[in-house]
Amino acid sequence: MRHLPRDHTQTMDQQPTLIILVCYFGRLPSLFNVFLKSCGYNPSICWRIITDDRTPYDFPSNVQPVYIEFGDVQKRFQRHFDFRISLNYPYKLCDFRPAFGLAFDDLVEGFDFWGHSDIDMINGDIRKFLTREIFELHDKVLGFGHMAFYRNTDEVNSAFAANCRFGRKSSSYRLDQLGVLGQKWHSEWANSAAAYERSTQPVHQIIFSNDKYCHFDEWNVRAYGINDLLLDIGKRVYDGREFANLHIPVGHFELSRLTSVASQRPGTPCVFLFKQGQLLRIIAENEELTFDEFLYLHIQKRPMKNNLVGELPDSYLIIPNCFIPVPKELTFKRVKQLGKRCRFYPEYVKFKIRNIKAKLLEKFS
Repeated sequence: MRHLPRDHTQTMDQQPTLIILVCYFGRLPSLFNVFLKSCGYNPSICWRIITDDRTPYDFPSNVQPVYIEFGDVQKRFQRHFDFRISLNYPYKLCDFRPAFGLAFDDLVEGFDFWGHSDIDMINGDIRKFLTREIFELHDKVLGFGHMAFYRNTDEVNSAFAANCRFGRKSSSYRLDQLGVLGQKWHSEWANSAAAYERSTQPVHQIIFSNDKYCHFDEWNVRAYGINDLLLDIGKRVYDGREFANLHIPVGHFELSRLTSVASQRPGTPCVFLFKQGQLLRIIAENEELTFDEFLYLHIQKRPMKNNLVGELPDSYLIIPNCFIPVPKELTFKRVKQLGKRCRFYPEYVKFKIRNIKAKLLEKFS
């Protein structure tokens, strides 16, 4: 059994202060308690759950709910802009994430960095991966919507509204860092950047007044976003991909095509182990088990059953579509069987049908 460790020698008094804002409106998902448990294992990081769901939960001491109606959140954003914003449904909040530092200035005050995250995820040991040195050297840490941090300064908090030559610096970076997908769609992305360059409106006004979700908060292989803008105005972006972002079309565990090729492991049987704050992937290959550690697991639209009886344990196994207790013996044969390749995944078919219906409804409405 081979274990790939990571160094973790920093002391907390050297660390920047961090707060993560999670916006969720409507009933919180059934596995919200799993997310909360993983937050509790990162006690030096604060979370604020901005929601209208007042269901009682056992919140860890570093996680606090902020109860607010969606209409009041709309007003928080609108007061910062002299044009009419389009924030008509909760999911559109994703585009507004780069402006969280302004809209929620009362919540982020006093923190060195503020961040945002999704809720369909399990956190690992965040400080182990995002070190003091990374925060010192960068203005934005991580490039995707599921988790990212911004330096809490007036300049960075308002950077989404900056003017620049769109694509001047970001174009070559994308070609180098976004792999085959970035190269495939680069001309479409370049058209997006050129449209912003020609526009008489600033990019944030175009995004924030558009009713559609534009993926402004993260890398988008087809469209210009906040990471591109920050690069183009000379800000420093840390684009580490130490997370496990699941590939939606397959039923087994395979990482998305925007992670490193070595991490994807297409078709290789694997499961994940949450072990008292650590998030480990266990790979069954060549008659042995290999363990590697991740920053977090983004489940990403995948329905998950919970077979954990009673209070959520400190350690559990995550297999495709289910949380289960850790077996007494975690053998090569057992992991290979639990993480075996799924050739047909009906949930993905349902997901595609929902998307097609939504697009047709939008087109003909």
